Amino acid sequence: MFLLKDELQLESFGECGGVGRCATCVIKTKGITGNSAIKDRNEPNTLAQLGFDEDNIRLSCQIYITADLNAAEISLMEV
Repeated sequence: MFLLKDELQLESFGECGGVGRCATCVIKTKGITGNSAIKDRNEPNTLAQLGFDEDNIRLSCQIYITADLNAAEISLMEV
């Protein structure tokens, strides 16, 4: 997310700046595979604090943008 933030010259992204701590970018996914499907860093803890333990609930700021997302379905969630 930091690369995207710098490329687009965004002043901010979400409440936490894209580091997986605020959950302002919670999404529901279907069909994500490979490295893009791996939760790491702060994401599992942040989602657990909100009561989400499903594999298909993610923080969009923590998903790697790769070909693994081709044909994936992504929808926004209310938090």
